[in-house]
Amino acid sequence: MAVDFLSAKAPHISFQDFNAMIKNDNLSREMRSLISQLIQKLHMVNYISGGLMSA
Repeated sequence: MAVDFLSAKAPHISFQDFNAMIKNDNLSREMRSLISQLIQKLHMVNYISGGLMSA
């Protein structure tokens, strides 16, 4: 369900985009940590869904 939602609402967002956000020096340490946690969860969702997000 999460993969379908992300595919429909944000078809152009990739893991590389999130990784680039983490490297933004203008973000607070807390925000970088939250984005990092989000990336980890998205990787898990992607793994469970059979890699549909990275296709």
